[in-house]
Order: sequence, then structure tokens, then C-alpha cells
Amino acid sequence: MDTAELTALNYFSNPDTVGFNMETGVLQTARGTRLCAVNRDFLRGFVGACVHEAGPAAHEILLSCGRHIGQRLAARMEKELGEHAKRSVREFEMYQFDGVLREMWRAFGMGDIDFDWAAGRERGVIPVKLRHSPMLGVHIEDDRRDAMMAGLLEGVLNHFSASTLAC
Repeated sequence: MDTAELTALNYFSNPDTVGFNMETGVLQTARGTRLCAVNRDFLRGFVGACVHEAGPAAHEILLSCGRHIGQRLAARMEKELGEHAKRSVREFEMYQFDGVLREMWRAFGMGDIDFDWAAGRERGVIPVKLRHSPMLGVHIEDDRRDAMMAGLLEGVLNHFSASTLAC
């Protein structure tokens, strides 16, 4: 893996990439995309409101929200990173794509994520390990997975995949 090459692709964690305009109160990327920072209390309230209002359908609502956010995030990643790298993200080598995806995930406060792409090729299942998720402790009781984060992963991965993937 070429570390210098990956460092040059460090768009999302580059300190010049995200800025805060004190005058307008806006957090945005260098390319002008507005960002929204939310804390765990907000997430807990959002999930709680979904459960309260939708009951058993809350899981599907959160999964759908995650997918939508993931698709938009991936499209933004593809556009902004492509402009930064001066080539399409789809032309990246797999190690480059993995590096920028993990960096984006961390830079946007979604935790540290690792993908076992080799297992995906061999078994048709891509094991994913997520640490320090902002959704840790913010989930639907008795739900075996975090629906919002599963949807987010689905949205991002499906944006770049030729096949439909599910989490």
C-alpha cells in the first residue's frame, strides 16, 4: 500500500477540508457542502421518537433513513473526492477506495470501520467491524442490529456496487 498516495487522497480528514464560518454559523466542506453535527442526545431522542410514534415500524423507518443518508453521503463523497483527486473514485484501486471510505467514516464522526473485502469475494458476505459508533447505546430495544447504521452502510455500499447489497 502506497502511504504517500493515500495521504494525498486524505480529503475528509484534511484540516483545510472542513471549516466553520463564525459569521453565518455554518459548518461546511471546502467545496461548500453544508454539514450538520448532531450529538448522542439528539440521536437518542430521534430514535426514541421513531419508536414512540411508529412502534414496530421504527426499525424499517430507521433502516430507510440510513439508506437515504448513505446514498446521499456516497454521492457527495464521489463528487467531492473525485474533484479533489482529479479522477473518478470508481477508478481507484481497492486499497485506495477502502482507505478513503474508512477515512470519510471516521472524519464524519461515525466511528472506525473495517471491511473484510477478501471474505466478500470468497464467501459473498463482507464482514464489517465498526468501533466507536455514534449510535452505540442508541438503538431500539431487542433489535439485534443498529438499523440506522445498517441502512447507512447499505446506502454507501450500494452506491458503488454493481449488485444490490443488504446489511
